[in-house]
Amino acid sequence: MINKQQLLLTLSFIILNISLISSSCIDLRSKVQCSGSIGQFCGTIPDTNIESLCSTGLFCNPFYGECQPQSEKGGPCIYDKQCKGISTCRYGVCSEMIYGQLGQSCQQDHECGSGLDCMYNVCANPSSKCSSDIQCSFNQFCSSVTSTCSNRVGLGETCSDDTQKCQSNAICQLQHDGQSSICVAPFSVGLGGACSTSSVDFGVCDHTKGLLCNTTSNTCESVQDAASFMTSTPPTVNCNLETGSGCKVGESCLCSGNGQGRCFSQGQVTTTACGDASVAFYNCMNQNQCNSLVEFTESSCAIKNCGTLYCQKQKSCFSLSSTIYKSIVPSCSSGVAMVHTICDMIN
Repeated sequence: MINKQQLLLTLSFIILNISLISSSCIDLRSKVQCSGSIGQFCGTIPDTNIESLCSTGLFCNPFYGECQPQSEKGGPCIYDKQCKGISTCRYGVCSEMIYGQLGQSCQQDHECGSGLDCMYNVCANPSSKCSSDIQCSFNQFCSSVTSTCSNRVGLGETCSDDTQKCQSNAICQLQHDGQSSICVAPFSVGLGGACSTSSVDFGVCDHTKGLLCNTTSNTCESVQDAASFMTSTPPTVNCNLETGSGCKVGESCLCSGNGQGRCFSQGQVTTTACGDASVAFYNCMNQNQCNSLVEFTESSCAIKNCGTLYCQKQKSCFSLSSTIYKSIVPSCSSGVAMVHTICDMIN
């Protein structure tokens, strides 16, 4: 995805992926502020380290150092950040990029996914060979052995990540014997079954039975039994390098003004809401034969057909991310991350 509002994305990356960026936990909210309306100053405030940002719908014009309106899709631009929503500046025009899957209508090459060209107004593979799954039809994958498109295998069949990929909306799951792998449906494995990921929005353990994957034993367990490996960092722990402590995998460090940090879970551990929303979204993707390897823009198959379900999944499974963004710069929050931008446009 092309970066927009570079500073905000940098701050978000720091919050979501790094426990601390210096010897003490820095309160990022003290380092940024919203400038407000059109024509007001933006950029680094003189004699301070505070970055003054433009409100949603505006961008900071570096030539004038002031906030100006963003362009709609198809409008004129010089910079990516000048384009509203998730458009990118291409040859002076705000455009959607690499959203088209095989067989989707197009007008120019940049609209098609990587590895596809716009041929006769349709995204197509320009070669008889392939190097990516995106160059194959929905029920096929690109074989790393033959560099040709091969049919995907169905549920219950033997699979591998290289030569026998599962059908869409299925997961190639290594079994307890450590040797064989079979295709299983998401959220379908019962208590004691094999699993290998604790992903909250695309795992194999049955969410309707309150199961999560214990990645230590690679076994689906009840949320209660799995508490030992899902235990979050206590709020008394200061997540910074000065104390030598940080957040666990799946957590983010949110800092206060006194140099202290507290770890928060990035996603909801409650399995029902997230699982239900994920099942609905992935079923929609499968029914509409939408490819997940292209960018999720307004014109992509995923957003056109399943956009509302996608945003519900993101909200149900990763709600804290939005909370963190909005706590930094509330009126600038829609430009922080693409997932929130596209969902703001839908909702």
